[in-house]
Amino acid sequence: MKEPIETAVHTHIDCWNAGDRDKWLSAWHPDVIFQDPVGSKEKNGIVAIENTWDKAFQAGHSWNLEPVFMSVCGDQVAVHYINHGNLDGNIFDLESIEIYWIGDCGRIVRCHTYFNPSEDQVLDPWFTPGWNEED
Repeated sequence: MKEPIETAVHTHIDCWNAGDRDKWLSAWHPDVIFQDPVGSKEKNGIVAIENTWDKAFQAGHSWNLEPVFMSVCGDQVAVHYINHGNLDGNIFDLESIEIYWIGDCGRIVRCHTYFNPSEDQVLDPWFTPGWNEED
């Protein structure tokens, strides 16, 4: 079962880095549960995934994922990333740990992310523990 799990995660990484929103969305199950980051309110469904893309790549923002280490166990995979970001000219690296659950459908059904931006790394409120649906 390792191959479909790695395929789903590599689709996510490769399409994110290529800027291919439509293909990137195909890696996610329509009923996905997403906690980005852990400690924030759960984001549910493909609309939340679409919002994640749109917030991450809003005008003046760009991201590139560099996987450092990946470990597949059962139906889950944990990935250590260096996220290379450019937020309105502020270029930085942000390390994260992300855990993905892959369904029998071969798509990501759940994701938890863990990261701690420094004070000069001001992310969109969508990516902060205080986020709520009204934001």
